[in-house]
Amino acid sequence: MNVQGVRRARGSTIVLFLVLSFLVLGAYLAVYWIGFVQMGHHSIERSVYRILGLNALLILGPIVGVLLWYEKLSLQDIGIVWRKLPFAMLVWVGIWLLIQGIELVAGLLLQGNAEIDPMWSGSVLAIIALLVGHLVGTALYEEMAFRGFLLRQCFLRFHRWTKKTQVLSAAVAILVSQLAFTLFHVPWKLMTQGWSASTVGALCGVLLTGIVYSLLYVRTDNLFLVMGIHALGNAPTSLIAPS
Repeated sequence: MNVQGVRRARGSTIVLFLVLSFLVLGAYLAVYWIGFVQMGHHSIERSVYRILGLNALLILGPIVGVLLWYEKLSLQDIGIVWRKLPFAMLVWVGIWLLIQGIELVAGLLLQGNAEIDPMWSGSVLAIIALLVGHLVGTALYEEMAFRGFLLRQCFLRFHRWTKKTQVLSAAVAILVSQLAFTLFHVPWKLMTQGWSASTVGALCGVLLTGIVYSLLYVRTDNLFLVMGIHALGNAPTSLIAPS
């Protein structure tokens, strides 16, 4: 894991960051539940407003307020390296095109035909806004918070404390940071699904995707690339649907 030049944050700052993140999430979900932020007439529009509203608060509070202003970390300390953005954008486009190609071929082979996905018959701008909302909202915050910041801070501490190999330290750091990532999703899952076997399964899926995103970040050292894949995972915006 590349942590060269990354400044180690104080333990109290990490705790403050996590506590504030959960408080912002809880407060937003409370006002969302009672209907104060139910903006937009279309379901996709409401999703975009919810995503952007919540993640704007999370970025301004825990990220900007705690990490950048209070702790005086740099953007590079939380994984933002601007020179890596152009390559990541090329990968995003390539993956999206690959998905469309796979779905087109699957439709032709399995059904003998393929057509434009019905969701595009509605508001095209709303669908694009949903993908962009996930990219600059959910994916931006969660990747900076749980991969760019927390994962590397855990690695710095575990490697220093245990003096073990980088592989073992990275494995423990991934597990601990992604457990926090999973816990962060618990309030929303409980509010929308209640406590059930399906909720537990969904949270296991969150943990698994968090681990996959972490491994991808460790392998590529490009947080922008992971953000794009994260956004596509949340909002695939498939153009082709089997007929």
